[in-house]
Amino acid sequence: MMAGEETSRKVIDTADLTENEKLSQLEEMGVNILVCGGIEKKLINEMGERDIEVISNTAGEAEKVADRLIREKGKSKHTALCKKEISAKPDHSSSIVNALSSASTDLRPPQSLKLGGNLTNGESLIDCIECQDRICLKGMYCQKCPMDAVVQQTQGETRQSMEVTLDIALEPERVLCRIAEVVYYCQGMGYKHIGLAFCTDLFPESKTVAGLLRRFFKVTPV
Repeated sequence: MMAGEETSRKVIDTADLTENEKLSQLEEMGVNILVCGGIEKKLINEMGERDIEVISNTAGEAEKVADRLIREKGKSKHTALCKKEISAKPDHSSSIVNALSSASTDLRPPQSLKLGGNLTNGESLIDCIECQDRICLKGMYCQKCPMDAVVQQTQGETRQSMEVTLDIALEPERVLCRIAEVVYYCQGMGYKHIGLAFCTDLFPESKTVAGLLRRFFKVTPV
């Protein structure tokens, strides 16, 4: 892009490249803006050293993202709009991004709720439907939810599912988009073949999601 106008467009397959090779290719092509989903903080820092701006935690079709960037003029404007309008995250995602970027300890369970803890006689199992605060929806750890203790008392596949989910929810280094969370969950559960249920109104979006998931699993849309 030059002066807000598209001058050229190129599609490159980077599936078989290492991280260093990808960084080198971005430099060689003169890329200064990278729009992506989940990304490690280390990579963001490395790209920053190369003057590459990273717009992370973004989900959307490549054409729509590119067109949006072309329409916007000025870095600060297009960064804010892309994160707000293209991202699949809720409106409060920006606060989660800031908290995770600074490695906030608010997202970590307190010492008393570390794995191995037990429910006391005065405690009961969680009931999120009756919860009035729901701070978990803001990316914060719920002090009323002794999740680790609940995991310890759960057995079989349900326990494995809860452990994998807890690991993803408390990820301190990376900001994961919803698709990345699904991928990590399925990998943690050892799934090889997954089904994707969708309605006809979301056909284009489902096609995009299926294409992304097929990089990792066998996918059957239904």
